Amino acid sequence: MIEFLQAALLPVNIFYTFLMVLTMLYWFTVIIGVFDISSFDVDIDVDIDVDVDIDAEVDADMDTGSFGIGQVLHFFNFGEVPFMIIFSFLSLFMWVSSILANHYLGNSSWLIALGLFIPIFIGCLFLTKFATYPIMKLFHLAEKEEDTRVVGKICKVIISADANSLGQAEVVTKQSTQLINIKANGDNILDKGSNGLILEYNSDKNFYMVEPYN
Repeated sequence: MIEFLQAALLPVNIFYTFLMVLTMLYWFTVIIGVFDISSFDVDIDVDIDVDVDIDAEVDADMDTGSFGIGQVLHFFNFGEVPFMIIFSFLSLFMWVSSILANHYLGNSSWLIALGLFIPIFIGCLFLTKFATYPIMKLFHLAEKEEDTRVVGKICKVIISADANSLGQAEVVTKQSTQLINIKANGDNILDKGSNGLILEYNSDKNFYMVEPYN
């Protein structure tokens, strides 16, 4: 254990150790009540919003089979699981991977450590996807319990959507403001900032069917 901690403080691993320290500090603040799990979700939603809007402009001149940044983030469970849970798993996996990789390679070079970052990051993204899959299912079950409270309500579109492209919207329930995945009903288009009427929930693909509401 002592050797592992010593390795964690080596210059080639210190960046990942710093991420782990930040993660542990965050969860400590959650435990004592300073933050909650969804404290940093707004920033991620904004980033996804930008990505999806850019993708929508590009998709206007491409077929519907294109695969944008928003879809990539969705594939890795961003938007399905609170960001800090994903970040915590990713930081842990990258921390351990960096320590083990540099140890078995006998590496003490910053240049080699920098070259290892991309394969470590990509590999740990997939590990994080699988690790957060059960958590995603739990959140989906919780969302299903909210279905009867959400269907039939008016929502505000924050990420544009149509029948083929997934977007997001905010809907106010008695408990809180809920962020939901949406698609447009029929040939309708749901523009950012517009209102929509929630028609039904697709439990297989975890999105709500919405039509424009004036």
